[in-house]
Amino acid sequence: MARNVARQEGRAIRNFTTAVFDLIPIQGDFRKELPKTDPGYYFRPQKTILVRTVAEGGRSFYFCGPHRATLPALWRLLTEPHS
Repeated sequence: MARNVARQEGRAIRNFTTAVFDLIPIQGDFRKELPKTDPGYYFRPQKTILVRTVAEGGRSFYFCGPHRATLPALWRLLTEPHS
């Protein structure tokens, strides 16, 4: 949404990071858009968050697993000091 508003105002938003946390495993390279004949093409998180983000200069990450495990693991990585 922010990208669309910026584009309407003649500005661009680039180089940001997005992530998908899901229980559904994505087959193959999640950073490539699938052909329309593949049902995965219509999986909105892959198409919009993972593929389009990278196409315009951003970075995307895909985490597959129970949220009770993946989200706390991300929090620890972001908040704990690393050596």
